[in-house]
Amino acid sequence: MMRPMMMVAALLGAGVMATGCSGGVCGKLVEFELECGDLKGAPDSAKSAMIDMCNAAPDSAKKEDPSFACAEEAKDCAAFKKCKKDKRAAKEVDEIKKQIADGKASDAFQTCSFQADDGGLADAAKGPCLEAAAKHVAEKSKDDSGSYEVRTTCELEWVRADANAGKACDEAFKKILDAAVKADRVISATSDCEGVKHKANKAVCATFAKEQFAAFGKKVTDIRDGKANNDKRISICSDYEKFGKLVGGDSVKSAKALCEEADVGGDLKEALDKVGDELKKEKKKLPWKCGSVMDDLVKLPESAWTKTAKKKLADECVVKLGVAIITAELPGIKSVCPLNVENVMGAASKYKVADANLTKLITDATGKGCKAR
Repeated sequence: MMRPMMMVAALLGAGVMATGCSGGVCGKLVEFELECGDLKGAPDSAKSAMIDMCNAAPDSAKKEDPSFACAEEAKDCAAFKKCKKDKRAAKEVDEIKKQIADGKASDAFQTCSFQADDGGLADAAKGPCLEAAAKHVAEKSKDDSGSYEVRTTCELEWVRADANAGKACDEAFKKILDAAVKADRVISATSDCEGVKHKANKAVCATFAKEQFAAFGKKVTDIRDGKANNDKRISICSDYEKFGKLVGGDSVKSAKALCEEADVGGDLKEALDKVGDELKKEKKKLPWKCGSVMDDLVKLPESAWTKTAKKKLADECVVKLGVAIITAELPGIKSVCPLNVENVMGAASKYKVADANLTKLITDATGKGCKAR
C-alpha cells in the first residue's frame, strides 16, 4: 500500500489540488515533509492541498506509515528523519524475520538490500540480514543458474565483512563454479571469475582456477598418451587455456604446449597401430603416417614427452618394421631396388636412426644399388 505522504506526492505531481485549513498532525507532517522529507522541493503554494489529502487518508494507512507518529514525536527536522528511518527499519526487521521463518530467505535478502541501499542497514537489521544473505546464497547455489545472484551478493562489503556470511559466500561461489564446469559451461565459470572485484571472491577464483587447471591438464595428458578418447580434445584444450589465463604466469603457454602434444599424440598412436598391422603382413611397407608424425614431433618444442615419442616412433617404424622390410626384400634384389627398401633407408637417414642391425642391412642394400629416398 502506498504510504500517505507518498500518495500526497503522487497526487500533487498529477495536478490534483484542494483547499482546506492547516494544522494538527497533518499540518506538522507536511511541514516536515516539505522541509526534509518525501515532499522536499514541492511548492509552498500546494501546502494546503497536501494537508487536505493527508487528512483524507484512511486511518489504516496513517497507522501503517511511521511518518504520522514521528511528526508528533519529533522536535525538529533531523529528529523527524531519524525517527522515520528507525521506525521503518524496525518494521522491516519484523518483515525480514518473518520472511526467514517462512523459508523465504531470498525475499528477506531483497528487503535488506533495499534498506542497505537507502542509507545503510539499521543496527537491528544487521543480524537478520546477514542470516538472510547466507541462506540466500546457499539457496541460489543449488545449480549454476544462480551464479549472478551469488556473485553479486558476495561482492557486497556488508555481506563479506561478516565471518559466517563470508564463509557461506565462499562455499556457494565455489559450488556454482564447480557446477558450471560439470555442466560443460566453463565459459560461465571463467566469466564469473573475470567479473569479480572483491578480494575474497578473487581468492575463491584463484584456488578454483588452479584446481581446474590441474584437472584439465590431466585430461589433456590422458588424451595425448592415448588413455582417453580425443573426440573432445579441441573443446577441452580451449577450456584448459581459459583456466590458464585465470591462473596467470606461463600457464597459457604451458597449456598450449601440452595441447600441441595431444594433437600429435592421437596421430602417434595411429602410426604405431599401423606399424603393428604391417608387421603381421607377408608383404610389408612403411606407412606414410610414420614420416608425417615424425615431422610433426620434430616441430614441437623439446620436452621429455617428445623425446620419448620420437624414440618410440623411430624404434617401431624404422628399426623394427624397417629391419623386417629390408630382411624380406634383400635376397630378391637384382637390378631394381624396391621402393619399400629405399623408403626405409631414407627415413633412417633423415631421422638419424642408429641401430647396428639396421645399419648392416642398409649397407648390404646399398651394395645392391639401393639409395635412400
